[in-house]
Amino acid sequence: MSRPRWVTPDATGDSNIARCISVPPHLQAMVNGALDELTFAHNWEQVGDMTPEDCAAAFVDVLSAYYASEGCGTMEAPTHSFALWRELDVVAGNPLAANVLSTQELNGTWRQNAPAINDRMQWEVLLQEGTYDLTVNTTKNNASGIQHWLIDGAEDAQTIDLYNATAQINQIVTISVVVVGSGLHIIECKMSTKNAASSNYTNNVTWVKLVRTGD
Repeated sequence: MSRPRWVTPDATGDSNIARCISVPPHLQAMVNGALDELTFAHNWEQVGDMTPEDCAAAFVDVLSAYYASEGCGTMEAPTHSFALWRELDVVAGNPLAANVLSTQELNGTWRQNAPAINDRMQWEVLLQEGTYDLTVNTTKNNASGIQHWLIDGAEDAQTIDLYNATAQINQIVTISVVVVGSGLHIIECKMSTKNAASSNYTNNVTWVKLVRTGD
């Protein structure tokens, strides 16, 4: 039985397709070696019009471009994003319910009902890497918890305490968070603690947004 080979096409095509790959450091040598195998004619079997030698020679140029492309990992992803709280996904806890407030922006908030410790909401968003202002439009009262924010599973040191002895609406609160790497990220809000004076873990929010402020 002959050993596996790549089969030759009729032609290389009229243009190149550029793709960026992200490789862990200790796997880089294996990726380089695998691509290098394509530059040897004996790894090709002629089926199309191109010869094995043609394909091997073409891949010498491909491999050269690959080595020259180091650092292409920073994609042109968005630098800001906005979402209504009802557009986020419930990860743990009860479903969302509307809280109608005629004097609140957009006439209300959304919250998990009934609230409980470790309620979790999740937002999947495409972002460019960097430092971001994370801002929520929320309300505060004597039955609200403390928002803990996790970026791709890593909890940020800052929290947002939604407790206040008297009800307050249209509270705009901002913390700074760091997004590592450009691409799709998981932004999570977890109600794992509360103010000692608060009677519950309620999390009333109208909207959330992220705006990039620096590298």
